[in-house]
Amino acid sequence: MESLLFLFAALVIIGLGTSILVLRARQPKGMHHGIRSFEREMRALSPEARRVVQDRSRGHDRSGG
Repeated sequence: MESLLFLFAALVIIGLGTSILVLRARQPKGMHHGIRSFEREMRALSPEARRVVQDRSRGHDRSGG
């Protein structure tokens, strides 16, 4: 009987841990998250963003310092 209790306790702990990991790893599905994600992708594709990345890779600093 004790072995079944130990097995049940282990299964409960595994179930709780799995539930916590699944809840933490899920992607937000709200409309605002979709809009922010789209804006982030558009900024990443913009010519200005590419220019800043190229300047940084060449060692130029646009801050003037």
